[in-house]
Amino acid sequence: MRADECMDTQAVTMSGNELPAALLRRWRVLDLHRTKRVCFISRFALIVLAPIQYSLCMASVSFTNAPPLVVSDDAHAVVASDLDNDGVPDLVIAYGIDSHVSVFIGHGDGTFVPRVDYATGQAPIAAALADLDGNGSVDVAVTNVYGNSVSILMGQGDGTFLPAVDYPVDAFPSAIAIGDLNGDNIPDVVVACGSSVAVLLGTGGGAYAPFTAIPLTSPWNSVAVVDVTKDGIPDIIVVESVSAGTVSVVRGRGDGTFETAEAYPTGASPDFLVVGDFNRDGTEDLAVANSYDDSISVLIGAGDGTFLPQVPYAVGTYPWSISAADFDRDGHVDLAVTNAGAGTASFLTGKGDGTFDSQIVFMLEGNPETAVAIDLNGDGSVDFVAPTVGSTVVLLNDVVFSGTFD
Repeated sequence: MRADECMDTQAVTMSGNELPAALLRRWRVLDLHRTKRVCFISRFALIVLAPIQYSLCMASVSFTNAPPLVVSDDAHAVVASDLDNDGVPDLVIAYGIDSHVSVFIGHGDGTFVPRVDYATGQAPIAAALADLDGNGSVDVAVTNVYGNSVSILMGQGDGTFLPAVDYPVDAFPSAIAIGDLNGDNIPDVVVACGSSVAVLLGTGGGAYAPFTAIPLTSPWNSVAVVDVTKDGIPDIIVVESVSAGTVSVVRGRGDGTFETAEAYPTGASPDFLVVGDFNRDGTEDLAVANSYDDSISVLIGAGDGTFLPQVPYAVGTYPWSISAADFDRDGHVDLAVTNAGAGTASFLTGKGDGTFDSQIVFMLEGNPETAVAIDLNGDGSVDFVAPTVGSTVVLLNDVVFSGTFD
C-alpha cells in the first residue's frame, strides 16, 4: 500500500519529538535509509514521515500465503491447539469422507511437520480439542457423520494420540463442542445431529455416559457451548438450517439438562455460527453464515440470554464457516468467512460497536470449508487456516504499510 492509496486519510502537523510515545511503541520501522521509504507495522494507522506533516490512514487486512498443507481429499474442518506442549499451535484436520483425522505439528513459523493420520469412525466431519481426562494434555473429539458416533482420541502430550474410542450418538452428527454442563469440573461433549443435540456427560478419565438427546428441528453443522445468560451455567447455541433458518439458544440448568430452545431468525440455511463480544459490552454476540443467500447474520446479545434481531451483511457465494478474531489489531473483533462456492474468504472488519465494514475478499484455492483463526508464527497477529479439497491454505497475517518522504 502506497501513501497515495490510503483511504480516509487525515493530516496531523507535529514535529518528530511530539509524536506520542505510546503510539511510537506500537510501530516497527523498516528500510528507512536505503530507499527513502518508511514502512510500518501497526495496530492502528500508517504514518508517512514528512518534514513537518504526518499522514494517517486506518489499517486493513493483509495476508501472505505460507506453504499449503497436503491433506486427503474432502478436508472439511480444522481446529488448532498446542498438542505437544511446546507453546506452538498445532492443527487437526477432519474429513467428510475418509475415516481418519490428520495431525500437523507446528514449527512456530507458519509451517508444519508432515501429517500423521489417526483412525476414527466413518467421515469425521468436525472436531473439537480439550483436555478431556485432566492430565494436562490436549485430546481430540470428532463427529463421524456416517458412523453416527463420536471418536475420542486421548493425547499423550507429545503430539501423538491413543487409538480412538467411539461413543454412539443420534444419526448424522455434524458438529461438536465441549464444556462443563453440570458443574462437576469434567468436560462434557455436545453434538449437533440430524434431528437433535446429543449430550454426553463426562464420567472422568476421558470416558462418557450414554448420550441424552435434546429434540430440535434440524440442527446442523455448528454448535457452541457458552454462558449467554451470565448465570454461571453453560448454555448451548446451535444453528437449525435445513428448514428452520434459525439459531437456537438452549439454556442450561446446571445439572446437564436444558430448557426448551428459543429460536432467532437468520438468513436462509444458516450453516455455521461463531460467538464473540462484537460491541465490547461484556455480553456474547452471535454471527451466523447463511449458505443459501450469500450472507452472514449478526445478532447482538442483550445480556440476559436473548438477542436482538439479525443484521445481515453480504459475503461471497455459499458461505460455509465463520471465524471471529481481531485480524487488523485495532482492538475490535473482526469476522472471516469462507465462501465455499466462490473459492474465497471474506473479511469484515469490526467497528467495535457491533457493526462491520463491507467485506474484503481474498482468493483461495479450491472450495474452502470450516476454517480456524490463530497466531501460527508468534508475531501477535491472527493468521487464517482454511482446508480445501486436497490442500489446506495457510494465510499469515502481515498488515504492512509504507510511504515515501516528500
